[in-house]
Amino acid sequence: MNSSKATANRLLAPALAGAALFTFIGACSAGDDQVMVRVPPGGPPIYARVERPFVFHTDQWAAIVFYREPVCVPAGFNLLDLFHFPVPPSDPGAFGCPLTVSGFELRDKGMPNDSAPRHTNLSGLAVPVWFVSWPVLQAAMADNVLTMPELESLAPLKGVAKTFHEVLHPFVPPGVPGGAKVPHLTITASGVLSDGRSFQYEFTGGNQLEHVRIEIR
Repeated sequence: MNSSKATANRLLAPALAGAALFTFIGACSAGDDQVMVRVPPGGPPIYARVERPFVFHTDQWAAIVFYREPVCVPAGFNLLDLFHFPVPPSDPGAFGCPLTVSGFELRDKGMPNDSAPRHTNLSGLAVPVWFVSWPVLQAAMADNVLTMPELESLAPLKGVAKTFHEVLHPFVPPGVPGGAKVPHLTITASGVLSDGRSFQYEFTGGNQLEHVRIEIR
């Protein structure tokens, strides 16, 4: 277990950017001032929650959640860039890979689709989660590049979360519409590794408080 301090800005702003890029289909009432919108198959143009310079970790392990299947990530893509935007008509970007999660968002009524949601809620029953030695991953990221072949070379423990749940109250910088009044992110995941062992992963952060728990047994 490891606890450390992190500002809401640096912790949640990258996550906000991903959440704000969801496109939406269907809507139902979530209250007088908000609407609930389901996340469609396209999702945001990201593959995994790993970005410069922050990776959620304990002193021993770093955890990487894949929102799309790892085998679908282009070998030359720098995971630390987070976003892989499409370049029509030939390059679909991250949209070329199906999501491993589904869920919904809450946003203010009347707000444009490119505004920030107030709340996002994602879950999945077969979500890839990889664990990498934190000191080893730190060294690998020192050149500001992390590709899938490089990540594979770090001997990650590859797992699949049979239970995965993520709740995000996004931080927004001044002048950006939407977002949460109190930024917060919670991730809970449990499942099995490829070697048969089980794992539990928890992250909670916001307002300068960060908690990470990774147990492998």
